Amino acid sequence: MRFGILSPAGLGVVIGLNVVCAHAQDASLTAPVPDKVILTEARAPSTWAVALYGGVWTNSTLPLFAYNLIRGRLTFENAQIASLIVDRRLFDFDLDLPGTRWRLNGFSFEAEGTLNQHFGLQDHVEATAALKLRTGEIALGSAASMNLAWANGFSYAFDAPKWEYGPTLIHGVDSRRLQYFMAFETAVTPTAAKNLSAFFRLHHRSGIYGVISPRRTGSNYIGGGLRWTFR
Repeated sequence: MRFGILSPAGLGVVIGLNVVCAHAQDASLTAPVPDKVILTEARAPSTWAVALYGGVWTNSTLPLFAYNLIRGRLTFENAQIASLIVDRRLFDFDLDLPGTRWRLNGFSFEAEGTLNQHFGLQDHVEATAALKLRTGEIALGSAASMNLAWANGFSYAFDAPKWEYGPTLIHGVDSRRLQYFMAFETAVTPTAAKNLSAFFRLHHRSGIYGVISPRRTGSNYIGGGLRWTFR
């Protein structure tokens, strides 16, 4: 068996190829991960917040609310609500959207309790308890930011509501005290006063399509309020 002897030039080529391959392998192992695109920002740490809210009865059902709002077709009744809302921030988390470079920072879970006084066609007191998911802050230029929130829980009326439907679809007849509760919020916070935010809110009571009370019972109120966050 014969072994060839590399010339100095050939040996240099082999060494050069080995060096190039080694560098390529190292580069593949240390290739930078593409930067994440941050869609929402985290808020400053806090635990408690208190809000005042006022709303008016709207005749729209929940599934058609957004459509009626955009088309200007909402109608109202002489029934109002005034609410004291207390929030406790439980924990925060961030979320990477699978298959994308998008990242959502600053989401939070909150516990919410409200005490509500009704006026006009209804005059009872209502209390709610719910868990609430809130997004991180979405920048609105340099002057303000906004977030969205969704609360789910239960509502209890201390007297039978006089304008909500019962199973006969007659106002105030056999209306239900215990209902499922949801709230939807859009809140705007000025950069110069991050403890204070103004919000638009939908306050919703229903039987969850017959799960805890007959279909078409309940109510929807829309309005706005101010929230102070203790930091």
